[in-house]
Amino acid sequence: MLLIGFALAQSINATLILIYWSVSRFLNSYPVVLCILAGLVQGLFEEGGRYFAFSKVLKKNTERQTSLLYGLGHGGVELLYTIVVTLTSNLALSALGMELGVRFIMFGAQIAFSVLVFSAANNQGKRYWFWIAFSTHAAIDVFAIAIGREYVSIDSAIENMVYIIVSTILIVLAIFTYRKHPRTV
Repeated sequence: MLLIGFALAQSINATLILIYWSVSRFLNSYPVVLCILAGLVQGLFEEGGRYFAFSKVLKKNTERQTSLLYGLGHGGVELLYTIVVTLTSNLALSALGMELGVRFIMFGAQIAFSVLVFSAANNQGKRYWFWIAFSTHAAIDVFAIAIGREYVSIDSAIENMVYIIVSTILIVLAIFTYRKHPRTV
């Protein structure tokens, strides 16, 4: 599920950006629209993929630990990918250390997203956790895409602090949600 959601989101974003259709030209002419649309697509496919996995594929796995294991798998694949990309880039050793540190905290955010979406998928009255996960994920991606495509110039220390603060808030929310969630549904 993880690979399908990630691959679909990346494919749609790459198609919109790299293929010069009229839509692509429009989006490249309006970077704000491009960043928002790409962030929404990423958030929708990743969090929607989690929701589908928890509500359909893993429907019988209602133990709350399922959310942690799914998050570890999803976050682990993403972390591994980021580490490989980071290590093959030409970063200074100090920048490399900071980048990897931030990525480990973002790994915690991936687990947090899984806990929140698991709660939404397994509790009728808690569907709002999906929308919190989706909108937060989309906002993080809009921010990252705007910086990555150099539409916004921001010091890397400030960028990393934003990621750390948002990830920490998500982790605290996930801990709260996890503790409130019954051991099984």
